[in-house]
Amino acid sequence: MAATPLAMPFGDQYMPTFEMLLAARALRVSTNAITVHPGKGVMLNTAWYPTDAGLRVYPRSSGTTIPALSAEDVLAGKFDSKLRGKTVLVGLESDQTVRLPGDLEVSPLVATGHAVNALINESFVKVPHWAQGAQRGALLLILVYLLVMPVRLRRLAGLAGGVVLAFLLLNGSLLLLILKNTWIPLALPVLFLMSGQVMVWVHHRFAHSFSRMRNERDRALVELSEQLRSQGKLDKAFDRLKGCARDDLVMDALYQVGLEYERRRQFSKAVTVYEHIAQWNPHYRDITDRRARHHTGQEPGSLAATMISHAATTLVVDDPVVERPVLGRYVIERELGRGAMGTVYLGKDPRIGRTVAIKTLALTEEFESTQLDDVRRRFFQEAETAGRLSHPSIVTIYDVGEEHDLAYIAMDYIQGDSLDQHIRNGELLPLEDVFTVGIQVAEALAYAHEQNVVHRDVKPGNIIYDRDKCQLKVTDFGIACLTDNSKTRTGTVLGSPYYMSPEQIAGKKVDGRSDLFSLGITLYQLFSGQLPFEGDSLTNLMYQITNDKPVSVRKVRPELPSCLTRIINKSLEKKPSKRFVDGVAMAEALKRCADQSGVGYHAG
Repeated sequence: MAATPLAMPFGDQYMPTFEMLLAARALRVSTNAITVHPGKGVMLNTAWYPTDAGLRVYPRSSGTTIPALSAEDVLAGKFDSKLRGKTVLVGLESDQTVRLPGDLEVSPLVATGHAVNALINESFVKVPHWAQGAQRGALLLILVYLLVMPVRLRRLAGLAGGVVLAFLLLNGSLLLLILKNTWIPLALPVLFLMSGQVMVWVHHRFAHSFSRMRNERDRALVELSEQLRSQGKLDKAFDRLKGCARDDLVMDALYQVGLEYERRRQFSKAVTVYEHIAQWNPHYRDITDRRARHHTGQEPGSLAATMISHAATTLVVDDPVVERPVLGRYVIERELGRGAMGTVYLGKDPRIGRTVAIKTLALTEEFESTQLDDVRRRFFQEAETAGRLSHPSIVTIYDVGEEHDLAYIAMDYIQGDSLDQHIRNGELLPLEDVFTVGIQVAEALAYAHEQNVVHRDVKPGNIIYDRDKCQLKVTDFGIACLTDNSKTRTGTVLGSPYYMSPEQIAGKKVDGRSDLFSLGITLYQLFSGQLPFEGDSLTNLMYQITNDKPVSVRKVRPELPSCLTRIINKSLEKKPSKRFVDGVAMAEALKRCADQSGVGYHAG
């Protein structure tokens, strides 16, 4: 509906528009008689023109045609006698058109004439000054309705109700226009209502489908978590359940995971599960009592009572209020790491306050029952043998024991990092440090070999190096065995495949020169960032170790001194008789090479 303004703001005042001034002149009323009432209407002498809040009126179509004359007719004097005494508008013809009520399209000049005619005859639709406020209020009410709409109205019934309400609003507005000549602009609220109702219905449909798919996913995750829990993979089972929606089935599955953590004496993780359940229901079953019991430490911790393998998750209670698990006389503090033969924990001897590293081995799970007696005997025999070693570069063994088939060795707690951290390009140690490592390990092995102890598993992971103090410790002598014929079992293969000597792979009796071969592989890797022997299968790897000559270390890293190539090649000879006679000879060769090349080394 086209609107015609009756007054326009000008500073602090309102000025009548052209249409208003022209209507006053046509009615022979002084323009001084025009009074503007902002937001309500305009008074012309005694005539009152109600407007909307913007001082606009909406002319009605009178159905009459306003005649128009061309400039040529005016200049020719062709005046129609009917126009005499009438108000005449003079202006340019325009290609633009204005749509008037009744689908009448006219030029802007003719549209102005219709507006002036409507003002003269007071023929216009009433739009109250509060109409715009009513429109905004309707929009606000519809918005609130859409936001707080009950679930049942978000379905198809609500959409049908929205259509009925929109129909009533539009027809009510039309009846008001017909009967009272008053127009309330409700088209926008109706459009907002319909579009909002449609979007709510579409959202409900998608949300319902998503909820169904989520429930199906949760059922599958619950089943998966039960399988993981039965396999002892509790962390993964808990991770699968944490993303599920709350329902009784998920809550029960979480509760079972918490109980399983308790059975494995992982109380802190059990508490984490119960706290996750408490976020949904703090009074679910007996989780309140269980959380309180574990937080107050009413259950003593005994690591040995837990019958799981070292590959499982951490066994230690993290809450300081709960009594720490104990192994023998040692109180377990936390896990330090894991190796091929067991898990290593940080412990403390409460009698003398000594901090120790405790290596554990779950005998019943690592070996067959028919082998247990022999394995147990060899374990303590080897630990006893390693305990006789006393060297600055060999880890000190303090104690050995067993609780409920969980064997353990208490040893010196060493500061520093495993050399596993420095076997890749970009992480290699400086040449000076690698020479230092090679010299100190060779000297440590020489001492062990004098005591008839062969390490059998020399590799970067079993060497702890403190760069700040330039000191190292060789660990894991616990798997060594005596070289005496009565103690060595021919045919037994111990150690890590990548670092084995040819005679070790063949299962033959080995001596200290086997350890020097493994040290040669270790130095090759520490200097170059690569292994000298790498196969795509264990069989291929063993074939290379026993038959192939490795690529020169200087081809991998050309800046290495040439003397280093001779040392590594000599240590990697296939026949033990062609290698260094002992660790002392190898250490001396490394010292000479470091001095001749100008690299140097740190004296131990």
